[in-house]
Amino acid sequence: MKKTKMEIIELFFVIFHRIYQLTIAHGVELTLSKTNLINYTDPTGNWKQKAGASNQWIAERGDTLWGLAVKLYNNGARWTEFGFKRDPKTLQIGEVIKVGGSNGGGGTTTTQVKPDLKPEPKPELPSDSPTSVKVFEYTIRPSEALKNKIVVLDPGHGGHDNGASTLRSMKWYYEKNFNLRVADGIRMFLEAAGAIVQMTRYDDTFVTLGGRAHLASDQHANIFLSIHHDSSNLLKSGWSVIYAHKHDMEQSRQLGHHIMFGFVKYTSLQSQRGVVSNIDEKYNYYVLNATKMPAVLVECGYMGGDFTYCNTNYTKIAYAIFWGISQYYNNVK
Repeated sequence: MKKTKMEIIELFFVIFHRIYQLTIAHGVELTLSKTNLINYTDPTGNWKQKAGASNQWIAERGDTLWGLAVKLYNNGARWTEFGFKRDPKTLQIGEVIKVGGSNGGGGTTTTQVKPDLKPEPKPELPSDSPTSVKVFEYTIRPSEALKNKIVVLDPGHGGHDNGASTLRSMKWYYEKNFNLRVADGIRMFLEAAGAIVQMTRYDDTFVTLGGRAHLASDQHANIFLSIHHDSSNLLKSGWSVIYAHKHDMEQSRQLGHHIMFGFVKYTSLQSQRGVVSNIDEKYNYYVLNATKMPAVLVECGYMGGDFTYCNTNYTKIAYAIFWGISQYYNNVK
């Protein structure tokens, strides 16, 4: 197959960018200064302040005390050193989190809300059904099977870890952003149906693999889903679901198969590997081994071969996965 001049140029940039990724510094250094300003140093060496003021953190959507430990320190044990409890309660947007005294101890929370912050808009309620919620183009109704089920969603990669990348029209697209977009859609569907959802990250933040698994265990999650997109290979296409085999294997397999049916029913993506166990060494993902509940890792398509579909139909992918989760709980023994 003959390549055009533009395709050759884009291929060159893909190779160059990958070499650059492998050579830059990895890891985001997180510190707590003597004045308790929470800050971080990014891989390029630029210091950025993350706190609202000295001794404070302004709660963002989905923040919990323990979730902040993973988000800011990637180490829950260190968080407890500063006096915080493993509190799964979701904090109110704009709530001021006090980090304690100058020695970092005695952490407390307050309920002070910044007056200039607008409340998060609530989903639209259709007039014909007061109990249903409109999420994107779908109408979601409360589900007894999903009610109060604790689901941890793990958007793969984040921060300095871009995951797979692809170049289109001289613009880079990163897997980490595709993962977050799909995971956030799944969260909206699940919450509308009555589930309790915690995400390992809500923005472009790096979280360690251990931090992701630890959060799921600490939240006493009923199920764990890690959301990914496959490589930038232009010649490959399709979704895959990998399920845990070291624990809860049968339930993980069932969850994976229901998600498979969701992809078949609600997307036009083809299967790449289908539903497979991570007993195979090449699928031996840490987050599936380290979690202690039914767990799957979903590859939602290829950043290369499925780019256009994944970029424009992420709500369909999110709904397909949500539907699979719903069917799992409707049928689980």
